[in-house]
Amino acid sequence: MTIAWPAGCPSSPLLRSYSEAPRPNVIRTEMDQGPVKVRRVSTASVTDYSLAFLMTGSELSTFITFFKITTNEGSLPFQYTHPRTKTLDGRERWRFAQPPTWVPLSTGLWEVSVMLEELP
Repeated sequence: MTIAWPAGCPSSPLLRSYSEAPRPNVIRTEMDQGPVKVRRVSTASVTDYSLAFLMTGSELSTFITFFKITTNEGSLPFQYTHPRTKTLDGRERWRFAQPPTWVPLSTGLWEVSVMLEELP
């Protein structure tokens, strides 16, 4: 069963909140003499993303259900349109890297922050 980002929630993050960072995927080994040796750890690396979304109260309720129930507290991967490339070709798999947070901006409007990892 493929889990998809909830249809009732915005999928485009706030531009000011967006960042992506590939995780280190090399090992550096000091040598007694000469330059440090470097090698890649794996052919499958993970990239971390920091995103924030503006949500209404009902969208936030849908999102909380998605996180807690659908993804089993963030332990199950899901499909999500890539925020930079705007593609969804069926291969993008994402998972919550940590629980989301949300803060009220005004009555009925919330900023929801998430840390996602794009899985290989």
